[in-house]
Amino acid sequence: MNPQHAEAFCLMQYECLDCGRVEIFWNSRDGVTPFYITCPVCGGDMPHTDWGDDTYAPDYVPEPGQGIWIDLPESLRRPMAAARVQDFDGSEFEVPEAQRAEVIQELIDTEFVPGVPFLIRWPGRKEVSDEVDPD
Repeated sequence: MNPQHAEAFCLMQYECLDCGRVEIFWNSRDGVTPFYITCPVCGGDMPHTDWGDDTYAPDYVPEPGQGIWIDLPESLRRPMAAARVQDFDGSEFEVPEAQRAEVIQELIDTEFVPGVPFLIRWPGRKEVSDEVDPD
């Protein structure tokens, strides 16, 4: 197997800039991943860190509760675009009802395209702590 992307099938570390939470995610695909995500504990910025320590692991089996990058399923493209539009309801960026269908389609065509990364959690229970490593 010759992956096209450096982070293909890699275990990658993300670390929150606010609370210090560290998580290891597995990229289950030959595709790029976001540089930053939102921390599930505090809502802060959580960048992919220590790029040189990414570990190629094409046969990896995730741990319960571990984050996994997959391709956004086709069946979720429209609901994700609609949710994005709805997120702006009540703000200065709210999309008028008459334009919603067009804006949703534009998002499907430009942002929620086949192959875009989507984060899921592997099934199973894992003891989750809001504590962070003091180091």
